[in-house]
Order: sequence, then C-alpha cells, then structure tokens
Amino acid sequence: MKLKFNNLSPSAAIVAEMSGVSIEHDGKVVCRGFGLDVKTGERVCLSGRAGTGKSSLIRVFAGEIPSLGSVRFAGGTILSYIPQDTSFLSGSIESLAAESGIAREDLSRIFKTLGLEQYILKKNLHSLSEAQRKKVLLARSLAMPAHLYLWDEPLDYVDDFSRAQIVDAILDCMPTMVFVEDDTGFSERIATRTIRIGVKPGSLPSSWAV
Repeated sequence: MKLKFNNLSPSAAIVAEMSGVSIEHDGKVVCRGFGLDVKTGERVCLSGRAGTGKSSLIRVFAGEIPSLGSVRFAGGTILSYIPQDTSFLSGSIESLAAESGIAREDLSRIFKTLGLEQYILKKNLHSLSEAQRKKVLLARSLAMPAHLYLWDEPLDYVDDFSRAQIVDAILDCMPTMVFVEDDTGFSERIATRTIRIGVKPGSLPSSWAV
C-alpha cells in the first residue's frame, strides 16, 4: 500500500499568510517583522541555523504560541500539524483517532505501511520509542483531511525507507505545506520555495526568500 495524503481541495488561492510577525523567547527577540504568503500547492521550507525562529514560526501558524503581527487563513482552512516534540502523546490509539476525527482503521493501515507493528495499537502511546511516536504523528497527519500541513522536523528518528515513502506521497498528492526539516535531501526534493531565516550583520534576526 502506498502512502497518500487526505488533502482537501483548496479553499482559496492563498491558504495562509503572516505579516509583520515578531516572536520573543525568554525575553529575546528570535524573529522580527516576518512575512509569508502560502499559496495553494506550495511546499514552503523554513531554513536556517538553530535558534533563528523556524520552529517558532511553525508554532505560531499552528496557534501554539502568541506573536506580534498578523496571521490569517482562508475561510474554512483545516490544519494538520506535526510538532517537533512528541512527548505529549499518551493514551490509546483509539483515543488519538477519536480526538483527531479519523478512523482507527485508517491509522492502522498507515502504521503497517510505515513498518509499525500492530502490537503498538494496544500500547499506551507514551510508552513508545521516539521513532514510533514520530510515525504515529505522521500517520495521523496523513489520515486527517486538511488544506494546510504544518510539519516541524517530521523525519526525526524516522528510517530511510519510510522517508522515501513520505517523499513519494508528497510528490504524488502535492499537499500545501509549511515545514522545517534538517534532512536537506528531503527538503530539496519536495520544497517548491525555501525561506532562509538568519541574522543579517548589525540587525536582529530577519528573513529573506530564495
């Protein structure tokens, strides 16, 4: 079985946009005046050194952390989000499926394709390894109907075979995405646009596109 996304038809030409977004962390500005329009069908990679605010921008889009500035989505936009941290996962697969509005059977099929043993379906999610929890989040994201996929380091601890399957699914289904990923080979294959975030000489962290 091939992996595939349950991506929904676009609700507008521009799915999401940020304008003048600034983020503070522990009293320090990690990003200032960031702007981004995400068009339907784009796969935008946020790239840069550690500490420049890449993951924070994903979390702002996902509504996890506050920021100054404006964040807007096209009407009715549904998000599918993979956070970098998997430690929040707990409980059963049944409860995760119910909370996410997806069928347990759909998760089970994706688990099998990603090489997750079926015994995992009976375990508490918190007891799984980091690699297993990341695959659980990938399976949930793939199964969820969504217009925009926000992925923050989705391939941490994930094996090469599964990575290749995910690349194939993205290129086949062409979901609209904003993502952060240290695997440059993955990013180069799937990104339609890269936003490089860094520090310009004599200034606070800012952004520019290539």
